[in-house]
Amino acid sequence: MANTSSTQILVDGSRNTVLKFVALLDTSNLASTLVVDIANQYKDPLDNPISTYRVDRLDYAVEDPIALNLWWGGVPTRFINLAGRGTMDLGKVYGGIPNTEATNVRNGQIYATTTGYVGGTLISLEVTLWLVKVDYIPGTGPVLAQGTDRLMLDSGAGGLFHELGDHLGVDNLI
Repeated sequence: MANTSSTQILVDGSRNTVLKFVALLDTSNLASTLVVDIANQYKDPLDNPISTYRVDRLDYAVEDPIALNLWWGGVPTRFINLAGRGTMDLGKVYGGIPNTEATNVRNGQIYATTTGYVGGTLISLEVTLWLVKVDYIPGTGPVLAQGTDRLMLDSGAGGLFHELGDHLGVDNLI
């Protein structure tokens, strides 16, 4: 048998994507595997630009002894390493995890790999991702993040996101 993986899109709206990624490993660590590509997602009928995601929540179950690594596509930039079981509600607490890789921010792809596989065992993992679709152009100053409910500002230094709504204490700027 060989390693297998699949992605199931649970919600694909104009603002949000919710998906479940499952993998069964029986021969080696998971090689770089495409989890989701924004190019294949629902597009706003008004053609508002959407180029990448922000990760707002993760539910995960990763069987010991492996760790699941999630990467932004293009020039690989790991944004989270998951082991064990749990839930991370990053949107409410931290404003989510934006794609801040300046050279790759318009890619809109998420990849998965694993580390720690021990030969001769069958290992499973599952992660459910709650994603928010955003448009982001590094180095251009204020950019309205179409498909979201907040205004995103580019700091000009490495393409960092700042959520103006959080600083002003406003939930909806639009």
